Amino acid sequence: MNWSALVCVGGCLALLAGAAAADEPEVAPPPQPYPGQPAPPGPALPGTTVPLMPECGPRPDFSRMPEFPCDTSARAPDAETNTAPAQEPALFGDLIGIRAQRVILIPTVRGRLVVPPGTRLLDGNIATVLAPLPLHSAYDIGEDESPRPQDRVYFNYNYYDNVDRLLPGAALSDLNRETIGVEKTFADGNASVGLRLPFLQLIGNESVEDDEVGDLSVILKYAVVNDRENGNLLSTGVVVTAPTGQALAIAGESDLRSTVVQPFIGYIHHFDNFYIEGFSSAAVPTDFRDAAVMFNSIGVGYQVFQDVSRTGLIQGIVPQAELHVNTPLNHRGLTSTPVNFSDSVDLTFGCHVQFRRTDLGVAVSAPVTGPLPYDVEAEVNVSYHW
Repeated sequence: MNWSALVCVGGCLALLAGAAAADEPEVAPPPQPYPGQPAPPGPALPGTTVPLMPECGPRPDFSRMPEFPCDTSARAPDAETNTAPAQEPALFGDLIGIRAQRVILIPTVRGRLVVPPGTRLLDGNIATVLAPLPLHSAYDIGEDESPRPQDRVYFNYNYYDNVDRLLPGAALSDLNRETIGVEKTFADGNASVGLRLPFLQLIGNESVEDDEVGDLSVILKYAVVNDRENGNLLSTGVVVTAPTGQALAIAGESDLRSTVVQPFIGYIHHFDNFYIEGFSSAAVPTDFRDAAVMFNSIGVGYQVFQDVSRTGLIQGIVPQAELHVNTPLNHRGLTSTPVNFSDSVDLTFGCHVQFRRTDLGVAVSAPVTGPLPYDVEAEVNVSYHW
């Protein structure tokens, strides 16, 4: 074989060797440790395991070192997707107020006095009448109130039909009541202070028609037990109703302008989508001529819809049924003067629609024991929370 043949054969073998080397996978060099880290373990011996390097998270000891991407699917859900029970709405309430024997002026028609039934003449055209404009109104703790301290402003409208029903033969009268209020929490949301002010218009019966601003109530509330995980709560506090409204004129006596102090306890307990809430209180006036009343209210609600994602317009729909038992401690019955209050049991049924920060409630209420102070009550309330 000559030299040219040997060179040709050698070149062919070199080309074949280069092609074979190109087909073999590259072997990555062993990873180098970061400064301050131990070197990665070498090849594992048979029957042993190799500790794994962290797959994500920051490199130890060096804040400037890059972070490996983490698997976010294993992270805890955001608060917006929390499946804890939604905040339960406040009670609707039921109370029209305490009836009082009011002094009024009797109108004259063609020179003659028109004396409505239930009226007692005092002097000339001055008379007393058991008029249905309440002495105290919207002062019961259970009127659009929750046992839970809240940050909110609210507006209530109450319509009471035929409030003259206890005056035989009297023209029909209706009572409109608007209430504005505000509540602000403190002490990490475990306490709150609130203000409540009603406005009243008595219409229909010209002899007793009237409108006035009611008494201002200050509400102090404190949650003794506040379980934020399951929503259960036990609270206590006091309502102080000051005589900022019109005084009650009493024939032959000084005007009645009493302050009412009303200690209370409140409670909330959840059973999955069901909950119960209520108040027990005793309203005690500073003037013995005024009526002292014990109030017991309980409501049962059911969360028929809840937007767990907290992204929809409507966050929840909650129907609610309430039972109110009102017991006078003095001045019981229609014959008591100058004010009176009768034992009553009232039922209230309504529904709340919860938006992101607003609660809209609509309800009807009716007394089921006599003497009935009105035929039926309609109520609308709006609360804005922040």
